Amino acid sequence: PWQDACEEASLLTVDYFYKNISDVDTQTIKEDLLEMIDFEDQQSFTHDMNINQMSFVAQNYLGYTTKTIDNPTADNIKEYIAQDIPIIVPANGKTLYQENKHFSSGGPYYHNLVILGYDDNTQKFTVHDVGTQFGAYFKYSYSLLLESIHDFPESNQKEDINQGSKRVLILLKSDYESQN
Repeated sequence: PWQDACEEASLLTVDYFYKNISDVDTQTIKEDLLEMIDFEDQQSFTHDMNINQMSFVAQNYLGYTTKTIDNPTADNIKEYIAQDIPIIVPANGKTLYQENKHFSSGGPYYHNLVILGYDDNTQKFTVHDVGTQFGAYFKYSYSLLLESIHDFPESNQKEDINQGSKRVLILLKSDYESQN
């Protein structure tokens, strides 16, 4: 199931980040992913989930409050990153391939990754991207990453990815809500 588990891996990346889990073994990650996939199967979700379905999993399986930003800008994203709130990005992997040649086959049509940081001097976002073995702290230019953002298309065909809405997903811890 790993080829199509980038949605789950992105959700788990944020969950581990919030829980300060950094030294985790491969077996635990696999078990956590499979348990999440079992939950999704109970919802009759397909292996490609859109942001609404990922939000449902984040809320009902992981216990987070979620927020979606439509047509995000670099400034929208940086506002959350500056508060140590990672951003889950559904993207056109073929577009990402322009800067990340570590994907096989020119990149996947539909992919998800997590933005962890940014650097205004280089105009690049730092991401955690489980889609390649070199995806930890990979850097994408603001412009390319923003261009790549597309939710899974309503046609349910990966090849139509550029028709998907430009949206990102934010998981919020309960202490964020009480402060804002």
